[in-house]
Amino acid sequence: MSISLISFEIYLVHHVFCFGEFSLFKFIGNPILGIIVIFALSLVLAYLLHLVSKKISASLAKQLMTKD
Repeated sequence: MSISLISFEIYLVHHVFCFGEFSLFKFIGNPILGIIVIFALSLVLAYLLHLVSKKISASLAKQLMTKD
């Protein structure tokens, strides 16, 4: 899977781990390690979000096609 297919999902999920209460930079002392962990976690969660949104979209499309 190309990263371009989940770029919007990455955009949506990465901010939570970079800033605010759930910032991993607060818990990880090394900034380089923090960037690597945030990137990896963002990729995994973005991929899962992509899968969930595809399922929801497919279900809605199926309902709309059978609705007559």
